[in-house]
Amino acid sequence: MSSKKIDGVYRTRSLGIAASGVQDQYSDGKAAKVWHLYIGGKKRTDEYKEKLVGLLKKHNVQTVLDAACGTGVDSLILLEAGFTVKSVDASDKMLKYAHKMRWQRRKEDIFDAWGKVG
Repeated sequence: MSSKKIDGVYRTRSLGIAASGVQDQYSDGKAAKVWHLYIGGKKRTDEYKEKLVGLLKKHNVQTVLDAACGTGVDSLILLEAGFTVKSVDASDKMLKYAHKMRWQRRKEDIFDAWGKVG
């Protein structure tokens, strides 16, 4: 797997291999589409957002590493709630959806800074 930093964000390309010897289960892109639709439902998201954001604010969290971020649904929730978020995932097919969301909302300050270090 190779990685390089572009616009302050590390981009990786797994080419279907998430880790040495481990096949990326999302490499065909089909599961990523279904996952984004399933996990991003409004009712689920609203209830989950309330609990997650409340818990993090209770503990004075400001920066969150969204490891295994998938399509970025949780990262979006946290960004909109005012947290600084770093998002990573081993699957480039899952990250494709997070990058697309970031690109579509790039003119908003929180999305322009999403994932930047420093």
